[in-house]
Amino acid sequence: MCFIDSATQGDDYLACIVAKLYRANPRAYPHLYITDVIFSQDDMNLTLPMITDLLKRKNVQTCVTEENGAGHAYAYSLKKESREAKCKTSFQEVNNY
Repeated sequence: MCFIDSATQGDDYLACIVAKLYRANPRAYPHLYITDVIFSQDDMNLTLPMITDLLKRKNVQTCVTEENGAGHAYAYSLKKESREAKCKTSFQEVNNY
């Protein structure tokens, strides 16, 4: 699975976190293990190909993008480029800064 918080403007950073879900056995609590991170201030022309490649290499099935101005563009582009991953957006009501 993948979570993306896209950069919106100014000094903001894009954060893309890829994780694997692991259970020791069917009755155990699931654990998420972070396998890859992209943290960048580069624009979408550079980061989108990196993320698309990462989703394909890691065989990501689900990708959630924060629903903001740039998040819609990322989700739309990832749906076109990475047909294997189910991409959707998520709205965050509270911002932490």
